[in-house]
Amino acid sequence: MKTTVTVGLLAPFFAPITGYEEVARDLRVNLVVVTPKKIHWMTRKVEGLVWNGRSWDSQLVSLPKAMYNRFYSSKPQVICSLEKILGQKQIFNHITRFDKVKLHDILVNSELSPFIPPSEPYNPQKVPRYLEKYDALIVKPRRGHLGYKVLLVRRDDHGYHLHQGSKFPTSSYSSLEELLVKLNELVSSDYLLQKFIPFATLEGRIFDLRSLVQKDERGFWTVTGLISRVALSYSYITNISQAIIPGETALKQAFPHADLAKTVKEISIKGAQIAEQSLGSLGEISIDFALDKQGKIWIIELNGKPMKAIFKELGDLDVLKRVYQAPLAYARYLATT
Repeated sequence: MKTTVTVGLLAPFFAPITGYEEVARDLRVNLVVVTPKKIHWMTRKVEGLVWNGRSWDSQLVSLPKAMYNRFYSSKPQVICSLEKILGQKQIFNHITRFDKVKLHDILVNSELSPFIPPSEPYNPQKVPRYLEKYDALIVKPRRGHLGYKVLLVRRDDHGYHLHQGSKFPTSSYSSLEELLVKLNELVSSDYLLQKFIPFATLEGRIFDLRSLVQKDERGFWTVTGLISRVALSYSYITNISQAIIPGETALKQAFPHADLAKTVKEISIKGAQIAEQSLGSLGEISIDFALDKQGKIWIIELNGKPMKAIFKELGDLDVLKRVYQAPLAYARYLATT
C-alpha cells in the first residue's frame, strides 16, 4: 500500500481549493494550501489549510516537499524563495499567465511552425499589411483569457468592419484611417495581431478544440482530455459556447475520413515539451486548436492555468477524475523522488 505523501497547493489566498479532495484521498495525498504570508521561513513550516479527508482545517505543518502553483501570474517571487529550500523543479507551473507573443515566437521557431498562424505585436502600421494579405485579422490581448476583448477586423468591397464578439459588425468604416482611429481607442501595444482563421463548423456553428496536457505519475506528458467548444450561432469565438462535446466526436463529425484526433494529441504533447524547455518547470497546460474548413490544424494559443471545471460539461466522471488527479499524481512523484 502507498504511504501518504503531503503536497502543497501554492495559492495567493488562504482559502480551500476545491475539486481535488476526492482524488487526493484515492492517491493517498495530504493537501496543504500554502500562502506566502503564512510561511515561517526560519523554521521551514507553514500555517496551511490542510484537507483531513473530511474538512479543511488550519494547521502548522512542515513545508511540503513538492507544490502545485495555483497563482495566475508570471513567476511569483515566492517560488524563487521556496526553491532555495525545496530544490529546483519541486514547484511546477512557475508561469501560468502566458504572453501570447512570446509563445508565438517560441513555437514559430520550433518544429511546430507549420501549425502557427501569422502573429505580431499590435502596431497600427501593421494593420494595412495584414488586411491586404488576409482580408481579416484578429486583435487580442497578449495576456488575455476567456475571450475577453478579442476583436475581429474585416475588409471587403464595402469598406472596413469591426466586430466585438459577434459575426455582425458593431461598426463599419469607409476608410482605413477611420478604422485605425477606432482601434487605437480600444487597444494598446499590449495586444497582438493574428491572421483570422475561418473555423470549420458543425451544423453551421464554428468549433474549436481544447487539449489538456498534463504530466503523469512518472513525469511524462500525456493528453488527459480533449474537448470541443461549439460556439453560439452569432459568434466568431468559442469562449462562450453553445455546447461542450468530446473533441474526438467533433472531429469525426466534421472530418469523418481523417484521424485528426491522433495528430492533435501528438502536437499537444510536443507543444507542452517545447513550452517547458523555454519557460521552466511545468506540469500542465492546455492548447487551443482551430481547424479550418480544409481540415488544417492551427494552434491558436497555449494556456498556463487550464480550467478543468469545463470537463464537467461532458458528464464523463472518468475524464473528470483523470484531469483533477494528474497534477496531484505528478506532485506526489516529485515529493517522493
